[in-house]
Parts: sequence; structure tokens; C-alpha cells
Amino acid sequence: MNKSLWFLLFTLSCGSLGAQQILLETGKVLSRFKYENSAGEAPENLRPETNSFFGVGFRTQVSDKLDRFHWLAGISYNQYSASGSDTTYGNYYQWDVNYLGVNIVMDYEFLKKREFIERKRGFAFYARAIASTEFLVLGTQTLNHQVYNLSGVEQFDRPFLFLRGGVGATYCVTKDLALFGQYAGGIGLPIKGPSEGEEKLQIVTHQFGIGVMISLGNCKYCYTNHNY
Repeated sequence: MNKSLWFLLFTLSCGSLGAQQILLETGKVLSRFKYENSAGEAPENLRPETNSFFGVGFRTQVSDKLDRFHWLAGISYNQYSASGSDTTYGNYYQWDVNYLGVNIVMDYEFLKKREFIERKRGFAFYARAIASTEFLVLGTQTLNHQVYNLSGVEQFDRPFLFLRGGVGATYCVTKDLALFGQYAGGIGLPIKGPSEGEEKLQIVTHQFGIGVMISLGNCKYCYTNHNY
């Protein structure tokens, strides 16, 4: 793992000391590969696959005046894959890759029910924008029955920059504990070979996640004086 990634992870761990909430999330991710070879040709019958992802992070208000806005930072472990075959030569191929992501997120709570002020329960609904840098942990390409390691392969081993957007809902169980579910969809910016006319790869993702959010210190996320 390179030095810049270790620095990012250290920064996130230090930032969590001042966080208002800690988040834990898991779910399913549907990934679709947009791949072109050096001739600009895409594989036939390339099918998306469903895998899992896991995440941990921290969340805090932007400011007291902007209390509907929160920023988040965290790390995630994402599994992407795709498979296909061609009718001309009868080849079968599959990619399986695992990436460690560093995520910066902004969310906006556009609706929040007041009922939990007395009952300490209620829903909040939010929209979210996500930017992620992801680093290959391990990956393989299968061509027929031959398996190849993707470590060092230009289109997979370089950091991916993903841009995503999503919506979600939070349910407050107590003043310190909330459950949430969300959807996020996005695309990785294209990774190209070192010269013109080389291979190009993009990964399109659809994530469906659930998780828990735990308040820290004096933060009582589910006990608020605001009526939205």
C-alpha cells in the first residue's frame, strides 16, 4: 500500500476523534464494466455482477447555522466484477477486483420529522454527494480457464476516482442510535493506458446499503430542537 494511502487513512482516524457520529455500513453493489481495447472495441455480452461492500466513517454538521448539512469521511471495501463471452471464438472471460476506497461525502437532510423530540424516534431523509479514491487490493482476470493477476496492470492498478450521488433515510431508535438505508449510484472516471490508443476502463456502480449511526460525546443526533 503506498505512502499517500497510509497518510489518508491516518488523517481519517485522527478526524474521527472530533466526529459527532460514527457510521458502519454494509450492502450490495451491482457493477458494470465499460471496457475498450486498443482498437476501441468492447467485449461482447459483458454482464454486470453483484457483490458486497463494507464501510466505516464519521459524520458531523457543517455548522450550527447549516444544521441540515453534514460532511462525512470514511473508508470502504468494495468488490466489483463482470463476466461475458464472445460467440465468434467461444471465449469466456471474467474480472473480479477488490478496492479499498477513501470517501469524502456531503449530505443534506431535506426532510426530518419532529415526532422523536418527545418519543426519541423518527425519520430523516437526505440526499448525498460522494467523491471516492479507490486503490486496488487484489484482482484477477479469468480467460477461459486461465487466471491472471491484475496487480500492476495499468487499467486496474491505478487509483480510481469515483463520483456518486444517492438518497437515503435514517430512523432514530434512541437519541444516540439510528439505523439508515441508502442507494448510491455513480461512475469511475476512465482509466486509460499510458499512450494514445491504449485500453480504457470505467466501472459503473449501483450500491444498496444499510447501517447504523452512533452518536459520540454530547452529540444527540436523534434529540433535536429543530422542526423541519
